[in-house]
Amino acid sequence: MNQRLGDMCGLSREATLALVGRSSMSAATTELRFVCHVLKAFADLGQDQGVLYGRWMPGHMRGEFEEAVLVRSTKQLIRDSQNRLLEIKNYFSIVSEEEFNCARKLKPEMCEPYISEIPGVPKTAEELLSAPNLQWEEKFTCMKETSAGRAKMDALAHIILNKFSGTIAAAKAMQRTKSEEGAVGAVGAASPSPHPKAAVAPVEHSPMAPSCLAGPSPPVRSRDPSPPHSFGQQLESARSSSSSSGPGGRGASGIRPVSSATATNCDWSAATHGQA
Repeated sequence: MNQRLGDMCGLSREATLALVGRSSMSAATTELRFVCHVLKAFADLGQDQGVLYGRWMPGHMRGEFEEAVLVRSTKQLIRDSQNRLLEIKNYFSIVSEEEFNCARKLKPEMCEPYISEIPGVPKTAEELLSAPNLQWEEKFTCMKETSAGRAKMDALAHIILNKFSGTIAAAKAMQRTKSEEGAVGAVGAASPSPHPKAAVAPVEHSPMAPSCLAGPSPPVRSRDPSPPHSFGQQLESARSSSSSSGPGGRGASGIRPVSSATATNCDWSAATHGQA
């Protein structure tokens, strides 16, 4: 930023730089035209260079809006070898009425973008320089009070819907998708477990805990070579031993009988479920 830009803002270079750094610098044009410039910048996101002409109020930082000049602004995007954005440069120059009108005839989209589609607003260089109250005439809070102002706002709304309908539809589709995903996640979190809850022993003491929760896995033992029917014989022996030691006791084999009161149906899939 140089002193020339500070002069165009009516301030010193240091004061202008401080306002830009705090993002508190006001727009140098009217509210209506500033919105049109923002829309044009959004439409030209894929372009690394661009030139626009417009009306600038040099005293806007001091609250002075009557004086106006015509300005040419040049945008340049600097990228590296991998097409990553490094820097955005903007150059501003005060131009004559002849240059502005010539550019308006040859490239009307370069002069006050989208303003040509709004009725009842100054468009030529002479009209822009002889409109001392334009700051208030194109203020949204003022435009909504008159039929002519509301017509300008309706025209701006038509421009947005006409030129950015695809972008608006894509944004709405993304919003619907996010809403649906949020609703599905909320329903999934609130759904009860398909298995009845039961008292589960702490993970470190439960033989059913998966390896990710129970710590190191026990050593793998070789398969019992006894025939399949030997398990039934062992179970009968355990039952007969437990019955001789009394209810709830342990028999000679040290095996505690399994009853409906101690049996659990653990849903370990819920315990190991992580966030998507």
